[in-house]
Amino acid sequence: ISCCKAQVVQSPEWLVTGEGEVTTMSCSFTSAYRTFYWYQQLPGQGPTHLLTTSSNDNVTVGWFIGERLESGKRSSLHITDSHLGDSGSYLCAVDAQ
Repeated sequence: ISCCKAQVVQSPEWLVTGEGEVTTMSCSFTSAYRTFYWYQQLPGQGPTHLLTTSSNDNVTVGWFIGERLESGKRSSLHITDSHLGDSGSYLCAVDAQ
């Protein structure tokens, strides 16, 4: 069954930043949306849920801000005060309808 041509695309693929700096990552979805989920995966660990954006309001968790943009087709994750312990992978998932 060919049902799922929609794609989730994250950018940038990787980045380097310094402590105390602001960092932004984006996640876009090519089809209908419902909710964006951001996960943090620290070295040697599994992914853990960081925050969920399901409205046009920003969601703040510590120094992380989740933002949903463009009628729900894109979300940004801002790290407003980068810490050494933030080094790892950040993953975006979409709950599509």
